[in-house]
Amino acid sequence: MYFPYLRARQNEMLALRELAKLKKCEYIFPILEPVKKNFRNFELAIPQFIDGGLRFSVILNSQVGEKPAIVESWNAIERLVSDLSSGQWSPAFIVNDANISAIESAISSYQLDQVMLIYGDGLNVSSDEFQRLMEDERVNFFVFDPDNNRSIKRKFFDKNLIRLDDKFNEKERNSDYLNTSAEKFTEEHLYFRDDQFYGFSDYTLLSKHFREGGMLPYAVAIHFSYVNAEADDEIWLRHFTSESNVGREDIQGKFGEACGKLVGFLDAQSINTTGANEFRQYFSDAKFPGLGGIKKFSLLHHLETVHQVLNSIES
Repeated sequence: MYFPYLRARQNEMLALRELAKLKKCEYIFPILEPVKKNFRNFELAIPQFIDGGLRFSVILNSQVGEKPAIVESWNAIERLVSDLSSGQWSPAFIVNDANISAIESAISSYQLDQVMLIYGDGLNVSSDEFQRLMEDERVNFFVFDPDNNRSIKRKFFDKNLIRLDDKFNEKERNSDYLNTSAEKFTEEHLYFRDDQFYGFSDYTLLSKHFREGGMLPYAVAIHFSYVNAEADDEIWLRHFTSESNVGREDIQGKFGEACGKLVGFLDAQSINTTGANEFRQYFSDAKFPGLGGIKKFSLLHHLETVHQVLNSIES
């Protein structure tokens, strides 16, 4: 099972809505950390998640963005999930030593079940308080970075453990990707079960570090994942970048430069996901989907790709 960690921004939610519409949801279980106090994106998305069978989790104590409090998040999300059966969604919390009692209180007050805990900065997994929280039968999932917490699997083997990795090799500027060669993104889809994990998680084609929107870029870069048959079906990443990167003008032209490179790759590799074909269509029509649209199509293709490989493995 793949648990993509997303910040629930508009284009991420649009990609998930499209994925639900495509019914490519069996192996995808997004972890959503709201960065806005306005939950309008959830109001629009959750009915489509239900129709498409997309399971999901919502972090009720976001640590980035506007950081809505637990009670604010719960009040916003409660009516949207009230009709869901157990297992269709999971309330999640980022846990550290300072907020364990608040999480325990929320679980009891809101009668939560199928709870997901996510390892936060400053957490001592050996403390009595955290041990007590993990022993709660209402806690089902624990998400953590195994490279820095090797003892966790031994301590909490009876929970559904999910490994979380920061896989995206972020550059300072989009133009820095121009001369970046194809690079390995992940192999966890091949080995997470052998490593005794319930699932694997990463920040998709984004960095772990949250950033608010900024100015128009000098360069347009399209980050695109694909299954590399020459590397034992690992998922690799290529960056298709514009060439005319001196000023910020003509973003549509820069997109055309980057997208032309991508379409050549898609055709050579016979890649035909919905996300990939959106890029083909915009390039053919000489139109620009906006910077948000680029992220949406790249993410949709990535989720389709991971679903496809997991479906092939499980079949």
